[in-house]
Amino acid sequence: MSVTRVLLIAIVTLAAACEQAPTRPTIPEQPPNTTVPPSPSPSPTYGSISGNWTGTFNVSDIDSDCSFFNPASASASFTQQDDRVHGTLSVVYACWPTEGGVAFDGVNDAGTLRGTTLSRGEFSGEATGTLSGDALELQITDMWNPTRTAAIVPAGVMRLHRQ
Repeated sequence: MSVTRVLLIAIVTLAAACEQAPTRPTIPEQPPNTTVPPSPSPSPTYGSISGNWTGTFNVSDIDSDCSFFNPASASASFTQQDDRVHGTLSVVYACWPTEGGVAFDGVNDAGTLRGTTLSRGEFSGEATGTLSGDALELQITDMWNPTRTAAIVPAGVMRLHRQ
């Protein structure tokens, strides 16, 4: 075999090898990611507090003359528009005003009830509570007159369930 022929075979072989070998690594093409990430869980919803409720009221101060009546029968009725809540709280015993009960005005913020109480036009206090399904527990502060010289309703806990 002549040198020319050997060189020609070497060049052809080398050229063929160069065409087949990539100059850089190739990455196989991946299909596009079509997986949709899960949507975030919705925040829990809390039902309306609207309606009638019954249960008990316990005076917090056991040294109070009113604690003799623990537990007293209690009831409440509420209406709710968006997060605004209006209602009436009533307790059947001597230390609670019987003339129309105590007005409540507040908000239901994701199951937490906060508001003010008002009785006889001038005695006021606060109420905070937790709504859990058909159960409501309200912590009620003493209800004082504007000058804080007289309290008409002692502080206590109202535990209610939906009727």
